[in-house]
Order: sequence, then structure tokens, then C-alpha cells
Amino acid sequence: LPSAELKIDRRFVSSVGSSEDGDELVRGTIELAHSMSKAVVAEGVENEAQSEWLAQMGCDAVQGYLFGRPLTAEAAWQWVRRGGRAADEDSSGAVV
Repeated sequence: LPSAELKIDRRFVSSVGSSEDGDELVRGTIELAHSMSKAVVAEGVENEAQSEWLAQMGCDAVQGYLFGRPLTAEAAWQWVRRGGRAADEDSSGAVV
């Protein structure tokens, strides 16, 4: 099937930085996808260490709980209306 990107499942991402075999598998997947001119998206990123490791490996995009929890449709609209800020965050990004 034609595609522009490859997504790495969270089960693989969860091991980066703590498993040498897992690191090699994810690194190799990123390299293979890039050799095929595909962007790479890693899902299930839960901490800064994972995000930084993936960035160092050249991962193109990341998603996961580090950036936000799933929202209901209504909560998503409220988030958009607030300009992408949490309900307890002011316009400077400070928590109030």
C-alpha cells in the first residue's frame, strides 16, 4: 500500500533508552523508513527521555501522553477555543 509515513507502535517506543535490542529495532526502523523516503511517527511517547532519544535518531514526529491525554469532542473544542492551552494555564503558559 502506498503511504507517506510509517508509524512506530507504542510497544516498541516504550522500551527506548532501557533496552539495547529495543533501541536497535527502533533505530533500524527509522533508518529503513527514511531510506524509503517515508516520514516516521512514534506513538506512545510518555517522557522527555523518549522524546529526546527519538529526536536524536531522526524521528520526524512523536505523539503520546507526554503531550496530552485523549479528549472528548467537547473538551477538544474547548482546548481549541483556549488557543491550545490547558484550562488552568494563562496566555503566557503559566499554570494559574
